[in-house]
Amino acid sequence: MEVTNTNIYFADYNGQKLWQCPLNADGTFTQANCNTQSIPTGAGPQGLLIIGSYLVNVSSTNQINSCLISNVNGTLSTCTRTGSTDGSGTTNFVGLNNARSIAIATISGTTYGYIINNGSNSVTRCNVNIATGIFTNCATNLSSNLNGPRGIDIYTTLNGTVNAYIANRNGTSVTICSINTSGNLTGCSVTSGGTAGFNAPEEIHLKNF
Repeated sequence: MEVTNTNIYFADYNGQKLWQCPLNADGTFTQANCNTQSIPTGAGPQGLLIIGSYLVNVSSTNQINSCLISNVNGTLSTCTRTGSTDGSGTTNFVGLNNARSIAIATISGTTYGYIINNGSNSVTRCNVNIATGIFTNCATNLSSNLNGPRGIDIYTTLNGTVNAYIANRNGTSVTICSINTSGNLTGCSVTSGGTAGFNAPEEIHLKNF
């Protein structure tokens, strides 16, 4: 789910589509006012992220789909499958494995997308063109220290280090990796829930206060 000042967006897994619902002034919405957008080949969407003027979703059928957001009313249109192993963006698609969630970071002037593969305990990294919503040069960037990963978020610490935080459902843990100046996940460590114990964590979000 993603929320802006005027709209809320849902991934409808069983319906194999995306929902866009205008928000009322009090933050509520009415389903009758919502719109839906189909995605290529009816893939079951899972993770969502707004990147520039696009709503990007990753799916259970191992696709990355980028949908244009109207700058007038926030409706969705022109969903395009993307995520190539080369520079094409829309052919030679990377092999994902039950893609669950996505996060981005801009490192040394380059924007990267990091996609969680629950089925293969790995993270795929792609170059992201924010202006077009296209993902290129995708490849596996991490394949260790993960156990049934589901959610990912990226955060710049107070000392300036950029870290990726990954929730491991099967491992009941959180993996923390640094992102180096080349955009690679490095120096990963696994943090368990301690005496209280995490219990199948799925999503993770960090925020400055």
